[in-house]
Amino acid sequence: RRGAGCDACFNTGFASRMSLTELLPISEEVREAVLVKQPSRTIQNLAVAVGMRTLWHSGVARARAGQTTLEEVARKVASDQL
Repeated sequence: RRGAGCDACFNTGFASRMSLTELLPISEEVREAVLVKQPSRTIQNLAVAVGMRTLWHSGVARARAGQTTLEEVARKVASDQL
């Protein structure tokens, strides 16, 4: 989906801002990985395995709900999240 744009939104099609969030649940596995200084990608993979929703997944959910576009999510979320 894409908004048509107007003078009020400077033809962007977006009326306001919203946040994309992720919350890292600290399971025992994630805690141990942090304590032994595992690489961040390893910690992220563990966190996703125990239920963390990444910024990318949060953005895709908002795009599916019609609140933004996948292009805007890809533009704003770091490329290593894709």
